[in-house]
Amino acid sequence: DMLFFDDARDGKYGNCEPVSSLGVLSVHCPSGIYEEKIWSNALEHYKTWSLHKTPNTIIEWDLSITSKKVVDPNERLSGEVTFVNREKRFGFIRYGDSGTTDMFFHFNELPYGAEVDRGDEVTFSIATDRRKGKDAATNIQISDSRSDEDLVEMRVFSMNLPFAALLSNGYKTLETRNGTMFTPYPEGTKMLLHVGQRMYPDGDRHIEVMKSGGLNDDEIMNLKSLPPGFSKGMAVAIVELGKT
Repeated sequence: DMLFFDDARDGKYGNCEPVSSLGVLSVHCPSGIYEEKIWSNALEHYKTWSLHKTPNTIIEWDLSITSKKVVDPNERLSGEVTFVNREKRFGFIRYGDSGTTDMFFHFNELPYGAEVDRGDEVTFSIATDRRKGKDAATNIQISDSRSDEDLVEMRVFSMNLPFAALLSNGYKTLETRNGTMFTPYPEGTKMLLHVGQRMYPDGDRHIEVMKSGGLNDDEIMNLKSLPPGFSKGMAVAIVELGKT
């Protein structure tokens, strides 16, 4: 039998959550055991807890009790994506009632090749990382509530930075290509602009050209930056073809 005290509840250095998940009653005391009632209260709660020994039970700093529901890996839940970080490939899902904490997910748990945005409805299961004591969404499926009338099919071409940003920001209006990829399409055809995963190595020649046009460093940096909310690997703009 064991009663565990620690000043860190959860997070990267927290021990209360992972230890409680092992079936040990844990006590969160952020300022240490600085008064007798922290110790005596923990002993009293331990007497009651030891009769059932419910895992994931923590005595909080205010002497209240938190018992996290044991995760059922077979249960399917529904929720809405509330946050996405494409660069670090993670996000959060809101589900349950107003008292439920948003659930973390990693892009590895999405269907192969799929992407999600804020507001997308998903179904998922919850798995617990035994080493970290953290829950995360797994086996995520995206609920497609859109009808065919909401869908648009467009051709797409890819361009690397910085030129993709210059084009999407309306600065770049002329493109020279070694191939003939645009010649089959009439003037006025609209296409999606996709941002490639690398930087085009032009030796900063584009900066020289932009400065020769009277732009300062701040203006150049703004034009070289993708619009807010967009990053590499995404379609960032609709481009209308001119004469080819």
